Amino acid sequence: MTSPLIHREATRRVHVRYKVEAIVETFLTVSDQQVREGLDLDPDEEITDDVLAEYVTETTDESVWDLRSIEFWDQLDEVDIGEETTHMVAPPTFVPLPGMEGL
Repeated sequence: MTSPLIHREATRRVHVRYKVEAIVETFLTVSDQQVREGLDLDPDEEITDDVLAEYVTETTDESVWDLRSIEFWDQLDEVDIGEETTHMVAPPTFVPLPGMEGL
């Protein structure tokens, strides 16, 4: 018999992965020369917003992007329940009766 103050509690290590559509953003400082060299553009080619967006998209990795929001949760990709542990939870003042120490 277990007192309501003393109860079993399980903890689990869970890995869940979803495919999502998200909004990310970054702030970078780039020169026109970097853009021209990165995209192999002519020296006199105009650097437009679209050209800048292409340069940033093609030359950066995920470490420079900050997640702002998740717009759409597409589909569950993976769930993996790793280790599970169960333990008893008791108030700090609880003193077990002799013979009940292992419960």
